[in-house]
Amino acid sequence: MENAWFRGVPLAPATDISPLTPDFSPLQRYWDATVGINLRSLWSSHPETKGAGFSYVDIENAWKLPHEDFPTLGDLRTFTRPQLTPDHGTGVVGILSAAHLVDARQYGVQGGVPDATPYIWDDHNYIANTLFSPLFQGDMLLLEVAFDFDPKGLCSVTPFAPAVPLERDDNFFAQIKLMTGSGVTVVQPAGNDSQNLDHSCYGGELSRGGRDSGAIFVGAMRGTFCLDDPNPLTPFQRATFSSYGSRIDASSWGECVRTTGGKNGVPDLYDPGDFRQWYTYTFGGTSSAAPIVGAGAMALQAYQFWRSTFLSPLHIRRLLQRFGTPVPNIERQPEVGAAVAGLNTTTELTRLTANGGGATPGRTPGSNTDVGGTREMCRCRRGG
Repeated sequence: MENAWFRGVPLAPATDISPLTPDFSPLQRYWDATVGINLRSLWSSHPETKGAGFSYVDIENAWKLPHEDFPTLGDLRTFTRPQLTPDHGTGVVGILSAAHLVDARQYGVQGGVPDATPYIWDDHNYIANTLFSPLFQGDMLLLEVAFDFDPKGLCSVTPFAPAVPLERDDNFFAQIKLMTGSGVTVVQPAGNDSQNLDHSCYGGELSRGGRDSGAIFVGAMRGTFCLDDPNPLTPFQRATFSSYGSRIDASSWGECVRTTGGKNGVPDLYDPGDFRQWYTYTFGGTSSAAPIVGAGAMALQAYQFWRSTFLSPLHIRRLLQRFGTPVPNIERQPEVGAAVAGLNTTTELTRLTANGGGATPGRTPGSNTDVGGTREMCRCRRGG
């Protein structure tokens, strides 16, 4: 039995440029068990969890490109904005798409879903325009943007801080709900202003039990992993800057995240004199937690699709909530390995059947087709 995997948009592959870059992947403990989301163990046992055939869009406005550690990105940018944090998007894409072995050698860092097709876009006003081009059922939209004010003018926030989730605005809420209703997983950072999203000034709109866009809200946690201790202490705790509340669905590392790029233009892990080889060990905030959790969400989707069934965004969210390591004062950090094991249980299979698993127009599990866009995706089993 042979498996054939076809990715959609042809992208130039990652290439280690001179001088040769060291391997920093052992420092990425957020992919490990116990201290991280336990995704690393699945890459070899279930290679489909690397995301082949699926795509994501990172919406923000700050990338320093190109970089040696990920392929040429699907560039959907429509205009140029001032880049106050020019490496922010570089760090996010590195968490998701940094290459694994290249010419039998590992260098730099490793992305959580390196086989997924990455796109970047800078116009967050029209996020629903990504639907069906390039995003289809099963793909992910990562909203690395937030308001530095309350768009409804009712809550006090710190000026210039990424404080309030995008869906606080009614127009954005409607667009996000359209995306999740079409099978696209939407991941939102909770914000970095220590906002209580259950505060009465938000009117219940950002609370569990209020209106629900179907998106995954991600908070940030902290621990002793910054010390590179081989046995870091647990339990973790909520990062003091992270917004919090009943609506948070998952949390992950919000500090000392090793990835591509620099920290505010400073490559503090590795800098041989070429920005294409910049690496940092201080990326953080809910901005780092969100792509870590997003990688876990995409891995779960890819795993289940290989078994011929889609996961709905709500089921993915439920799996992230249900399987993981508790973190005081915020939602647990997901444990993707445990969630994969859980998907094989009768309970989860029953939930999958009852809560939106299966096909919707545009992509059909088991038929090896993907219509409505330029991507051709095939998960083919060929005897012999």
